[in-house]
Formats: sequence, C-alpha cells, structure tokens
Amino acid sequence: MKSRIQYAILNSGINSIAFILNLILKFVSRSFFIKYLGSELLGLNGLFTSILSMLSLAELGISTSIVYSLYEPIVHRRDGQVRALMTLYKKVYTLIGLSVAIIGILVIPLLPIIIKEYDGNENVYYIYILFLANSVVSYFFTYNRSLLNADQKIYIATMNDAVIQAICVVLQIIVIIFFRNYQLYLIISMLGTVIGNLNLTRIVKKSYKHILSTKPESVEPQIIQRLKENTMGGFLSKLSGIVVTGTDNILISSFIGLSTVGVYSNYWMIISSIQGLVSQIMNSITSSIGNLGAEGDIEKNRIFYKRYNFIGYALCFFCTIFLYSLINPFISLWIGEKMLFSNEIAYILIFNFSLYLYRLPNLIFINAFGISWMVRHKPIWEMLVNAVLSVLFLVVFKFGLMGILFATTLSSLFVVSWWEPYAVHKYILKTSTRSYIISTIQFLVHIGLTILIISIVQLFLKSNGLLNFIYLSVIVAFISITTFYVFFREINEFNYLKYLCKKIIMRRK
Repeated sequence: MKSRIQYAILNSGINSIAFILNLILKFVSRSFFIKYLGSELLGLNGLFTSILSMLSLAELGISTSIVYSLYEPIVHRRDGQVRALMTLYKKVYTLIGLSVAIIGILVIPLLPIIIKEYDGNENVYYIYILFLANSVVSYFFTYNRSLLNADQKIYIATMNDAVIQAICVVLQIIVIIFFRNYQLYLIISMLGTVIGNLNLTRIVKKSYKHILSTKPESVEPQIIQRLKENTMGGFLSKLSGIVVTGTDNILISSFIGLSTVGVYSNYWMIISSIQGLVSQIMNSITSSIGNLGAEGDIEKNRIFYKRYNFIGYALCFFCTIFLYSLINPFISLWIGEKMLFSNEIAYILIFNFSLYLYRLPNLIFINAFGISWMVRHKPIWEMLVNAVLSVLFLVVFKFGLMGILFATTLSSLFVVSWWEPYAVHKYILKTSTRSYIISTIQFLVHIGLTILIISIVQLFLKSNGLLNFIYLSVIVAFISITTFYVFFREINEFNYLKYLCKKIIMRRK
C-alpha cells in the first residue's frame, strides 16, 4: 500500500511526462494545421472548442462532487456503498451526454450570428456536428475515471489517455499533410475519445472486480444531500469559469473576427497547455488531500495547505517568468511575426494566467473537501462583474481584445482573489487568513523584483533568432532560480519542496 506522498509523486510524475509528450505533438500538429489548413479554420476550431466547453456546463460540476463522495467509503473499504455510487454516476453521466446533444443541436441556428466574416468553403454545420459528437461521446463510460481518481490512481487514466491521444495526433498530422481534410481530422479525434473510454472501462472492471461485483447498498441520504449541494456549488463555479474565460473566443469572433481568434488561439494554446500541465501536477494530489480530509485532523490540514500553497506559488512563479520573457520570441520563431500580438496584450494574458495558477491550491482544497456549496455566491458575483465590465469595455469604450481580457483581470482581482482563500481558511483550516496575506505580499515582491531584473536584462538583447532565444532562456532560468533561492531558502516550505524533489530524483535512479 503506497503512502499519500508516494501516490502524489506517482500521479504528478506520470501526468507531467504524459502531458509534455502530448504537448510536443500538439505543437507539431498546430504547425501543420496553420500551414496546410489556414488561420480561418484555426479560428473556427478555437471558436467551436469554446462553444462546446460552454455546453459542458450540462455536466453541472458533478465530477468533483462524485470524487468527493467516494473518498470516505473507499478509505473505510465500504465496497457496497462505492458500488451504489458508481451505479448512480453511470446514470447521471448518460443523462448529461444526452442533454449536451440536445442543447448542442439547439445552438445550430445561432451559428451565423456567432461566426463573423467566415468565407471558407468548408461546411460549417457539418464541422460543428462533428465537434458536438466528440463532446457527447466523451460522457459515456467516463464515470469510471471517478473511481480511479478517488482511489489516488488517476495516473492509470492518464497513461491510457496519453497513448490514445498520441496515436490520434500522429494520424491527424498525416491527414492534414496528405488529404488536407478537416472533417477527417475531427473524426479521428472522436474515434480516439470512444476507444479511450472503452479501454479505460475495461481496465477499471478488471482492477476493481471486487467492488463492481459487490451487491450495491442504498445510497445514504446525507451523501445524496451533500452531492446535491456540492453539485450546485460546482455548477456555479463552472458556469463562472465559462462566462469569464470560455466566452473569449465567442466574443472575439462576434465583435472582431475569426482571424483574430486564430492568432489568439495560438497564444491560448501555449498558455492553456502550461496551465494544464500545472493543473495536472496540482490536481494529481487532490485525491490525497481528500483522503487526508476524511481523517478530520485540522492541524495536519493546516501544515499540508501551507506546503501545498508554496508549491503552487513556485510553479506559478517559474511559469509566469518564462512566459513573460519568452512567449512572443517563441511565437515569432515558431510561426512568424505575423502571428504576434502586441506586448501589452501578451502581458495581460500572462497576468490572467498567473492569477489562475495562484488561486489553484485554494480551488483544489475547496473541491477536495467538498465545500463548493459554502462558496456558491462567489461565482455569481464573479460572472456579474465580468459581464458588466466586458460590455463596458467592449461596447461602450470600444477597447476590443484588450477590453475582453481586462474584464477578466478585474473580475478575478475584485472577487476571486480574496473570496476563495477566505473560504478555505474559514471552513477547512478554521483559522484567519493573516499568514496567507503575508505570504502573498512576499510572493508579489519576489515576482515583481524578478520581472524588473529580467526586463532590464532584455534591454540589452535586441537581436532575434534561435541563438538569442536560447541565450535569453538560460539567463531567465539563472535569474529566476537565484531570486527564488535567495527569497525562500530559510522557510520550512522551501525545505519541504527540496525534500520532495530529492524523493522524486532518488525514485528515478
């Protein structure tokens, strides 16, 4: 039986490796996509991805509620209760898939309003239906992931997904080069989703035969009540995430045009990929947090939270610094200067990215401890502030893309940045946010000083090209590692981070 740290290291390690390998393939695929299919289809791809992410709202945030409700019966080996919950979730996800299909079909008449200035020869409706089909089939059999996640074995699903995704990307690249057929590109993606879910179902049935063959008990009333509350809280949180960030491509397409969506999607692919990698690392520990929470030891929770929050900041810091310094030089080398945004737009994208990463530990604690219901008003206010500011900046002041992004920034600062840590400290840690505020100020001083030093260094590096990019990368790495060590070498959380790194290194030797 592995310890929580061992499971956390295993999950985060495999998740990270799989994510990086598939990220490399994704960049290669995107390069061929732009070259052979063009920026308008790229914009259409980004737009439909955003629309389908909105339709996933039908999932109602139930996935986190499902995983939370499984922690306690798994820890106490109550197989009958686990079996009952899995049966319930199978029915729920089937209904969700059907709901997404129905809502998605109802969106079809709205496509001419959403898509601005598209004059390609592709059949837009057929493409959208393929996107919708891929989204719908993803809900069938996916409930099996919940059992792996709650049992701290999500790495099994990660390996399954990584292999399927890698095969799909290779096949899609072949289709792009030799057939230049976008519909076939999408069909491959849909088949990969189906095969991946079926194979994962086979693995779960084999690994948890003792649970799935157990006679199911009736689901306890308190579990049903908690599931309803957390589902509603998760729904509101998911809704706010979609309204605040998921609608950007739709707003850009409607008010600015598909070509800008194409350029934006390149930046977003880089930023969301790094965001996804960090989320994979941090979320791989969620089941361990939920497992810890099931024990009810508040002091252990406080110690773990401080360590976890520091690890979250470390990842946020290094990712932010590298994006700030290298995103525009990288895009210029990758697909050319014609695909660049101004530095101002790039920086606000990175700032929003940093805000999300910094709040991630609090979000994960909220999900792992099942207190989504306690913070149900937060996403409502976040949506309202974002919606008002988006209309103001986009329609009244005509700020364009900058206005869309700045509305996201302000809604995060005014609502999210204080509400989530307050909830974690009040409902989980049972203490004040004083130490969190002090740490945050220290982190802001650190990251601000590092950016200032790097900005001064960049003034002396004017030339472009691969050699300059490599040179700048080395300098940025040296400066960021040095400032991180100088600022935090004396604190306990830094020593714990060193301990984890040593443990990972020794495990791989």
